[in-house]
Amino acid sequence: MCIDIEHSLKLRILQDFEKCNNDGYELIQDFFKTRSGGKVALDIAKKRESLYLNKLAGKYIYPKTDDSVYSVSLYNNGKQIEYAVDVPIWIMLEMITFGDLISFYKFFYPKEHTYVAETPIPENILFNVKNMRNACAHNNCILATLYKETERIDPRMRAFIDSLGTDIGNSGKTTRLKCRIISEIVCVLYSLKKLASQDVASYDFQKFFDVLEHFEQNYIHLFAENSLVFANFIFLKKVVDKLASS
Repeated sequence: MCIDIEHSLKLRILQDFEKCNNDGYELIQDFFKTRSGGKVALDIAKKRESLYLNKLAGKYIYPKTDDSVYSVSLYNNGKQIEYAVDVPIWIMLEMITFGDLISFYKFFYPKEHTYVAETPIPENILFNVKNMRNACAHNNCILATLYKETERIDPRMRAFIDSLGTDIGNSGKTTRLKCRIISEIVCVLYSLKKLASQDVASYDFQKFFDVLEHFEQNYIHLFAENSLVFANFIFLKKVVDKLASS
């Protein structure tokens, strides 16, 4: 699901970029001049040696010849070389991490507010999606962190859960959304519904529901006396059931 959110976010940025009176190269050069953008430029330049991206990167990252293009310093065979990083937006989006994508997202929408009314997803929600993506990528045991609570419940996540029409009571919603992991999973569900196409979102929701069904049939009995795991599971299954059947 997180990968589908990332892909959908990139498509949304490109769609919104087409509404702007801005060159695809100039925009990225302006981004690279910011603190976070400079880090992204360096990360991109390093990918010129990547097994999977070197052919693509080689067309847009080359030894510096003048000051017209943003450049970074890299060591090559013991020598420090200045490389120009001259990528357009549609290439950059294919070469950056989810974290760097969020950095560009934070730069792009305020800059182009004249042409684009608002950001599709609040930044803090995307950071929660990134956290969940990283947890999955590193195979973290999320059951071990169910006791950790969020500092505050995002009202948009509460409104999202309310809109689904589950039979979960108000106190139950509040208790479950205080759990940091559950809150982050809800952010993933919210972002997927908000950004992805209906077909993609429906497919992912159904797959997630199937996983929860399998867990319920084979493993939930092992946690019958663990109210923390059991209650959070029931909450999540009811939420995903509504999304999968909508």
